[in-house]
Amino acid sequence: RRDLWKAESQFAVLEEAAQRRQLSAQEKSLLAHKDETLEYKRQLAALGDKVTYQERLNALAQQADKFAQQQRAKRAAIDAKSRGLTDRQAEREATEQRLKEQYGDNPLALNNVMSEQK
Repeated sequence: RRDLWKAESQFAVLEEAAQRRQLSAQEKSLLAHKDETLEYKRQLAALGDKVTYQERLNALAQQADKFAQQQRAKRAAIDAKSRGLTDRQAEREATEQRLKEQYGDNPLALNNVMSEQK
């Protein structure tokens, strides 16, 4: 988007200069292709806006997943306590639940982490 703003201001300066002095061949060429250049810059700016928007959505989705994972772990701890387990045992079950969710798509890593946990 900044690139678009910069190009627009440069063209404004060139157009103003054209009224006061003779432009060089390069400046004339730039002005001749003004519309195409600005349209290209607008397309790039729109694409950049979409990328930024998607990055924000991805960050929000990650936050939501993390929150949901924390809530599931807390529910698992509460469930473990309601079954009569000690605080330490309940915490261990909650940790195991968190690890299973985090490494569920990679069984090898899950086995390694679970063996380290014990």
